[in-house]
Amino acid sequence: WGAYKSNKPDFKGIITDENRFKNYLQDFANLSPEELTTQKVDALRIKLLKSGKKAGTVKNVLELLRRIVNFGVKKGLCPWQNPSRLHFEMPRLNNTKTEMLTEEERKRFIEAARNAANQKAGQIMLMAYYTGMRRSEIFRLKWRHIDFEHDFINIVGEGQEGAKSNRDECIPLSPPVRELLQEIEKGDSPYIFPGKDGVSRLTDINKQVNAIK
Repeated sequence: WGAYKSNKPDFKGIITDENRFKNYLQDFANLSPEELTTQKVDALRIKLLKSGKKAGTVKNVLELLRRIVNFGVKKGLCPWQNPSRLHFEMPRLNNTKTEMLTEEERKRFIEAARNAANQKAGQIMLMAYYTGMRRSEIFRLKWRHIDFEHDFINIVGEGQEGAKSNRDECIPLSPPVRELLQEIEKGDSPYIFPGKDGVSRLTDINKQVNAIK
């Protein structure tokens, strides 16, 4: 938390983050990310909801905890946290329910994706599962956006190329994603998952939509 806070001196929401940390995350202050578990995060969520906190408040607290952990991974302060042992289940908002895969379902999904008849489609599904990236972000992802040395993925906010927020974002390059990328043949296209003629798959999709119009 200290490193996260000092790294964001110009972040407008840091005061709000600090209040949330002091009010709700003090029990986690002396824990390392490796000591966090899904059970401990679930216990925090249930405790806050039972105390009368609104679902939106609880979600913001959990999001802050997750951001701190991801920051630590990106900056090399802690190792990548395996989602099979540390998962953040968010409370329901506006009747939206978060569906969780069981361990058996996760194994079946990964196996089905790896053995898909269309290998490229299976790889795209695995990329989405491992990273949480949107389809448009995956289709725009280029090899130059992968920092293998420092273990993170750049989602750049340049024009039509980047993140939905239109700002640069970074997410950890986890071991499963690194392994997946090593399996993908690097051709002449700058895109990791190119469409026809090596262009972005979004370009192909837009052409198809325009053709229908």
